[in-house]
Order: sequence, then C-alpha cells, then structure tokens
Amino acid sequence: MKQGTGKTGLMNARAALVAAGLFVSAMLAAMPTRAADPTMFGVPVKAHKGLFQALKGVNVRALPKTSGARIGKLKAGTRVQVVARSKDRNWLVIMQGSKPKGFVYAPMMMPLVDGELADEVSGSVDLADLADLADVGHCKYRLEFEDRSPIEGQPFQVLDYAADVVCGATAGGAGGLKFPLQLFMTETPYQFSPSRRIYQINVDLREDFHAKEDPLTVIFLFNQDKGRVTLDTVTIADYRRPRKPAPWRPATAAGQALMAALEMALESWNDAAWKDIVKAAGS
Repeated sequence: MKQGTGKTGLMNARAALVAAGLFVSAMLAAMPTRAADPTMFGVPVKAHKGLFQALKGVNVRALPKTSGARIGKLKAGTRVQVVARSKDRNWLVIMQGSKPKGFVYAPMMMPLVDGELADEVSGSVDLADLADLADVGHCKYRLEFEDRSPIEGQPFQVLDYAADVVCGATAGGAGGLKFPLQLFMTETPYQFSPSRRIYQINVDLREDFHAKEDPLTVIFLFNQDKGRVTLDTVTIADYRRPRKPAPWRPATAAGQALMAALEMALESWNDAAWKDIVKAAGS
C-alpha cells in the first residue's frame, strides 16, 4: 500500500510543510542582518576618516553632486578633517569644528597622514630567531618626532623622526651595540595619488655606521586603507636578507606604521650588514 495517499497522508504532508516553514522562518530570524549604511544630510555614506588638504579652491555643497547648493568654499591649501565619503567615492564629508559641514569633490582633495607623534614611542624586536643574528639578540628602540621638511616645489612636507637603538644589552641595560636611525614619512600619498592612501616610509642608517659609501635605506609603503606596512626595497643589495613574499605588518595609524617599519628594517639586514655595523660601532 502506498503511503500518504489518504486523508491521513495529506494531513501529515501539510504538517511537515508547516514545520519546515517554521524552521526556515526561525533560521532567517536568527541570521545576522547587514547593518544599514549611515546617512549624512539624508545621503547614504561610508565611513572614511582622515586629514585632507584642498589642492585648489573647492566648493562645499549640501549634496554630493555639482548641482547641490553651495554652502561654503575651501581655499587652496586648507586642511580639514573628513569623516565619510559618498558611496561612489566621488565626494567627501568634511567637518567644521565638531559637526559635519557638507560635501567636497574628492579629486580636488589630497589625503594626508597625521604623522606628528605627541610623545616618544618605544618597542623591541627579537632577532635571535634568525640563526646568523644570534649574537645581536634583542634590540630595544626609542622613537620620536623631530620636525617637518618642505618638499621643493610642493605645498606639502616630509615628516622627520629620530630613533636610538640598543641591541644585545644586558638585563640592566649595560653595554650593547648602540646606533641611531633616521626615519622619514611622506605626508602625501606615494606618487601624489589622491585616490590611494599609501605613504612612503624610509628607515636610514648613516654611512658612518656601516662599511658602504651610501646610507643604508629600507623603504616601506604604508597602506592606510588596507591597514598594513609592507617592505618595498633595501637600497644596498649586499646588506639585504632575501625574504619572499615581502614582509608586512598591520598598522592603521602613523605611530604603529613607524614602529612596524623600524622593526622590519632591523629584520631585513643580513649577517654582512650586522657585522659591518658592529665593526663600525667599535671603531
């Protein structure tokens, strides 16, 4: 006898369908819902915070379109905080004091890294796990902001930093290999690209602290949108430790990026570099 062909079978089938529907409804209710995009001035926007500078005089508008009412204007060189951008990325929401003011056209604005450190930062890196650097061991450093240097022909600047490094010191801080580093970070994106918040960081060891004629420079790219710092180049090939893929570390703010760059720079020097640094430090 076939099952489900009589009245009882129909009732059982309906009950099963109802139960299945209730199960699906419960599952849908339990699933996380995607948060709605925030709105500003009645327009959906995406969070996008940072410091920007007007490349030219640019209008501030009530809506993210050229037909939007003009409610103000930024002069060339004006620096403002941005809190959001339109979903098409063409417009930025700028702040006036503690409140959003309106929209400006994004291609007319250059993102800047907020790179001044209010206080000295410090950290350490362990090099003993690199077999040929066991004698160098543990390095500690202190890093501070120094000044700004103008870029010739540009309304922007380079941020200058100084670091003191001590490697292989005893627990009490005595002895050890000591040397200074200079760090530089461009406040504007790499290659002056307004659409990509990627900033260059250089870590320099002066030529009088090693055996080559030129400074030993390690170049990094700080991608603020992706939240990472990636090693790009070691300028003296004889001192470069081969590492693939290129090392990177997470960082979202300038202080984090500088610390990551300094630590990866120390890790990028090979045994030949460290031997020459030790020799130069003892001469």
